[in-house]
Amino acid sequence: MDSQVFKNAYMKKFMNNGPEIAALVGVPSVDGKGRVDVQIDVPGLGDTERVGAVGVYGNEKVTDPRQLEFMTEAGMAPYLGQMSPTRSDTGNQFPVPAHPSFNRKATEQYMPGVMKGIGPGMMPAIRY
Repeated sequence: MDSQVFKNAYMKKFMNNGPEIAALVGVPSVDGKGRVDVQIDVPGLGDTERVGAVGVYGNEKVTDPRQLEFMTEAGMAPYLGQMSPTRSDTGNQFPVPAHPSFNRKATEQYMPGVMKGIGPGMMPAIRY
């Protein structure tokens, strides 16, 4: 390895001149029971910043007719794992690398507003 290439790689890795890590990204659990905190590399965010993912996660749909009726009336997607941004955070979402449980198709269908500016391989998130 060339000495300059080694130096540049070392500086990026150990001298905080490369991508930083968002220590915790709160991803909605696929069973609808809260969030799961996972570590995801997000360029530009420090390791002490917290991020909450929004959208639909997993493929498990709601089957209880009463719960499904409530969710329809509330304008929610018929999936167990989902999180909408709060009113004050709507429009403040930014792209982060997608978690494997992110259901892009369902999010685009039921929450098209949160997908603005979110490219392939990414999911929408909001800073806490």
